[in-house]
Amino acid sequence: KRQLFGTQFRFNRNGGLVLRPIRDPQHLQSRRAAYRLGSFRKYLAVAKSHKPFVPGRSKQKPQR
Repeated sequence: KRQLFGTQFRFNRNGGLVLRPIRDPQHLQSRRAAYRLGSFRKYLAVAKSHKPFVPGRSKQKPQR
């Protein structure tokens, strides 16, 4: 099922951010505006600024 608001992503094997498919992308911004979600472009920039969690690469030591 395609998403409506462009809020769903996944990380590929290389840790790159991949946007899940969007239904009717030509009207994405107007749908987001109707729900006061803000600019998709800004949302995407924030999403891309986050680093993915990669098991085994955590800086924290596991608790025992």
